[in-house]
Amino acid sequence: MIDTRIEHDTIKVLIVDDHRMFAELLAEVLGATDDMAVTAITADGHAALAEARAEPPDVVVLDYRLPGDDGVVVAGRLREVVPEAGLVMLTGLGDDAVLRGALVAGCAGFVTKDRALADLVDAVRAVRAGRSAIDPAANARLATPPDPRHGMTGVTQRELEVLGLLADGLVTREIAERLFISVNTARNHIQRLIAKLGAHSRLEAVAIARRAGLLDTAPVA
Repeated sequence: MIDTRIEHDTIKVLIVDDHRMFAELLAEVLGATDDMAVTAITADGHAALAEARAEPPDVVVLDYRLPGDDGVVVAGRLREVVPEAGLVMLTGLGDDAVLRGALVAGCAGFVTKDRALADLVDAVRAVRAGRSAIDPAANARLATPPDPRHGMTGVTQRELEVLGLLADGLVTREIAERLFISVNTARNHIQRLIAKLGAHSRLEAVAIARRAGLLDTAPVA
């Protein structure tokens, strides 16, 4: 459970997961260790940012599937609010697109929910120590640059529209206005495009898409 008595060397952990029973189980496991204390449990990105501002954590363990913005988007915002905190993505989705998105957002740990709880404990410690906590096999796969054409079928029509506007030099707010969507929704589309194309930035995503001929199929918005 949440521990309000935290010693100096204790790793302060913020848990972000909308499944309350599962989150409380994680809190019990992490809190039972000698070197960790869970400072708060939140169910969405908005509450997580508020808690992080109120009491900056050492490590944030966050689920990928969250109400509203997904874990990749929330991780990117946490990186801005608490840049010193380590981020561990916890997800039931073990595919490389989610992993790439997590890495782009600044996560140093990536643990799937089919792993043992002990693996999560190890990941929290590793990330706090400044080390990576990502499965070596997944790292090996990501070390090989993906063929952008392979992921083209996974790019939605809306993402193609966003891609075309990115190529035209529009920023997130301008894309949202052009497509009549919220800024948060536009940001989500951009994050997913970056992940699907295996890029590390918007500019790189546009460059990869252009080389693959993906921009030729982008509709005019």
